[in-house]
Amino acid sequence: METITKDRVKTRHRVFNLIKSHKKLSITLFMFVLLVLVIALFFAFKDNVPTFSSDSILRENIEYRVKVNGISAALNEQKVHVKTSGTVSAISVSAGDRVEAGQVLAILSSQELDRQLEKARIQVETEKTRLELSRQVLEEARNHLNVLSSKFQIAKSNHEANQHLFEQGALSKFALDASGLEFAEAEQLYMDEKNAVENGKYLQELRLQENQYQAAQVEYNGLAEEKQKQNVVSPISGTIGEVFIKLGTNVMAESEAFYIVDNANIEVKANVGEYEAQQVKLGCPMTITTLGGNEQTFNTTVSYISPYAKKSTSGQVTQTIVEVKGLLTNESQAIKSGLTLAIDILCDRKENVLTIPYEAILTTPDNKKYVLIISENQTTIPYEIATGLEGALRVELISTELAEGAKVLLNPTMEIYHSGNPAGVKL
Repeated sequence: METITKDRVKTRHRVFNLIKSHKKLSITLFMFVLLVLVIALFFAFKDNVPTFSSDSILRENIEYRVKVNGISAALNEQKVHVKTSGTVSAISVSAGDRVEAGQVLAILSSQELDRQLEKARIQVETEKTRLELSRQVLEEARNHLNVLSSKFQIAKSNHEANQHLFEQGALSKFALDASGLEFAEAEQLYMDEKNAVENGKYLQELRLQENQYQAAQVEYNGLAEEKQKQNVVSPISGTIGEVFIKLGTNVMAESEAFYIVDNANIEVKANVGEYEAQQVKLGCPMTITTLGGNEQTFNTTVSYISPYAKKSTSGQVTQTIVEVKGLLTNESQAIKSGLTLAIDILCDRKENVLTIPYEAILTTPDNKKYVLIISENQTTIPYEIATGLEGALRVELISTELAEGAKVLLNPTMEIYHSGNPAGVKL
């Protein structure tokens, strides 16, 4: 019994000692973690002092460019419409084919028009034959009139001679009357034929036949012109962009048949913001770059600036824009109509001028511009400046006091402007 009690006491001592050692270990770990945290916070806050970046005044060339995306459009593109109704009997081109102005692209047919045209042709031939016959009859009548005129003149001469003989007693009254009757008959026949030729039935019939022939010719020409309209002809030289008609189908007059685009001359259009538009001038160099894997670059100039601005809304954003254009001779056909292009317009350029970053400019409440020049002892000196030509990242510096190489503070504050950095802010 006494032995059991001693064993229990020893066990309790071992447990107590174990708990005591664990407690010391926990306290040690806690102190270690606390020390690490204090050290970390020390180093974290040690350098937590406001810092500023700086840059230098440079002497360089500077450019003002407007960079936007634009759209290409063929300067000459047309939709070709059929001019008459009919059935598409032939199509001689496909999309992508090169065509010339005046080339026949398709042919329509109409059995009814063909029937009318043949009937009109026959009528023209008939009226022509009748006209030729009328002219022949008139010519024969004129020849006959000449014969009658000769007979009339002979009868007149004979009668006048007989009158002279009768007066001399060399001819009887019966013979004189006979020659007078012959003269009168010849005169009557001549005058009747003359009236018929000059004012009578022959001339009237000829005029009527001429009118009938002309009317037949007009009707035939009209049908022939309608027949000619069955040829669908290209109005321009270019490339077939799309074919709207199908072989064997019936089409109505003015239906769309083809879309033709001439990519030899491309017009590039772009919308620029109202501020940029004030810098763009006619003749400004324009660089055009195709988008995609195989980029190509072309050069032209600004050829058009819209005389008015307009509002453009995209989503909830509305801005004022001005359209500008450039013309491009596209001999290589590398630019297709309707492509999105990158457009770079060089509006102005100055060489060998002083420049500073935009971030170096401090604008005071009274709208004056300053730069803060960093001295060797880490203080700042404010200089009032003016700016000129604006580039992409830097702006022209206009100042008679500052020179190339001077160190300027970026993103300056009014606090440093007023204090000159007496607090020792790291510059």
